[in-house]
Amino acid sequence: MNETNEMMEGGRIEPERMESERIETGKIENDESETQFSISVDAPILRSLMNTPKIHALEHATIAVLASRFNRKKFSGLSLPFGFFLIGEASIEEVRDAFDIALSRLKAGETELALSKNCGTNIAVTGALCALTAIAALSGTKSTKERMKRFDLLALSLGFLSRIGPELGMLAQKEITTDPNVAGLNVTEIKQTTIFGHEAYFVKIIESER
Repeated sequence: MNETNEMMEGGRIEPERMESERIETGKIENDESETQFSISVDAPILRSLMNTPKIHALEHATIAVLASRFNRKKFSGLSLPFGFFLIGEASIEEVRDAFDIALSRLKAGETELALSKNCGTNIAVTGALCALTAIAALSGTKSTKERMKRFDLLALSLGFLSRIGPELGMLAQKEITTDPNVAGLNVTEIKQTTIFGHEAYFVKIIESER
């Protein structure tokens, strides 16, 4: 009788163990599929974000070519992970030709085209340095008289920073915000639009499969 009970108990335990193993296996498979799904969704987004400095370089180079080749000097731009805006007057054909020339020249090693003295990076770096210097210079002061005593030093410091800020901005462009290695990038379409009443173009960029 005891042997029968042990066998019955053993019979009950075995299916439970098998069911537990199936649940664990299913959980592992689900976890793996969720991981694969996450990678497949996130990888293109991450790649687009990583391409933003390259697109920024293409924006600068295209504007430089528009100015030198087509005499279109009044242009500004804005780079995004999937393309860039150009604000200024030109034809779609000129924008496309300028982009193709810029792309070819960057690929050929003309990395200086990726940098621009008019880039917002220069303004941001200079502004941040001036703001931090002003905060540091005026910290701890409790009266207008104390602030005035530091005014001459602050003015001298801000003048110095306004001179070196753009150079530091160019360095930030070179090391952080632009990347002239644009191999694999190409334009898919150029759309004409308006931004705050100004003629503009959006240049959509894709990365070719490697």
